Amino acid sequence: QVEYLFEGKENPTFQRRVEKFFFSLCNEYPELNNFRYRIKSLNTFPHSSGIASSASSFSSLALCFLDILQKLDPTKKRLNPLQISSSMARIGSGSACRSVYGGFSLWGSFDEVSESCEEYAVPLRIDFNGPFRCLQDSILIVSSEAKTISSSLGHQLMENHPFAYARYSQARTNLFLLHTALMEQDFYSFARVVEQEALALHGLMLSSNPGYILMKPKTLAIIEKVLEFRQKAGVNMTYTMDAGPNIHLLYPQSEKEKVLPFIEEELVSYLENGRWIDDEMGFGPVDGFDE
Repeated sequence: QVEYLFEGKENPTFQRRVEKFFFSLCNEYPELNNFRYRIKSLNTFPHSSGIASSASSFSSLALCFLDILQKLDPTKKRLNPLQISSSMARIGSGSACRSVYGGFSLWGSFDEVSESCEEYAVPLRIDFNGPFRCLQDSILIVSSEAKTISSSLGHQLMENHPFAYARYSQARTNLFLLHTALMEQDFYSFARVVEQEALALHGLMLSSNPGYILMKPKTLAIIEKVLEFRQKAGVNMTYTMDAGPNIHLLYPQSEKEKVLPFIEEELVSYLENGRWIDDEMGFGPVDGFDE
């Protein structure tokens, strides 16, 4: 019932993931089974290289399936559409449930946010008038190749990881610190947590059984350059990484005139084909697009 094409070609691996996602949705929304689906997908960034391609895919699919359900039953429009689509997206990918929102969002129960839960993500309702307003994200492409270890397999390796419980405790502490930094518009504290999280993630990969490495030598070289530049120039800038070798430089819009020349002059030589993506915080999904 579902045909999936990625950039105009069949993709058996993701086809299976989409089918599994669809059949899980049909258990709760059997009316979706009344149609055949042809899904055409593409990314504007490297696929399966650790830049959240699965999160973008499943959040987009959830929004599309919800749109179909709303057309079949207009009463569903009176419900919270983003909350419903977040719950749907979580079935396909945990990180996808956060991707249906613009700005900052949270998935998981957290005492400081009363509406937070495990079933779906919620937006963080913070009045951003400081450094986090229109946060910039320059994505440095060290490698566009697909990861050698998928995120799903990485999660499985955490089940018997000797540092698993310490990591969960660290994550809960860092969530509190991160939320506090956002509420207080404290970019320095935000940066410390973000960088610790990035390094802890890759440290867990190194210490897994079997251990694996997704960073590249150029990843480490870039981090050293970033820290050196930040100290010398006094720029509000931090870095983070997904489960891959590529780096996200995060900084306030007010620092853009300093950061972009730094990338062009100091970092481009470390990047695959000199490629990087000049991005920024989004404002959420847009209804409708041109093919």
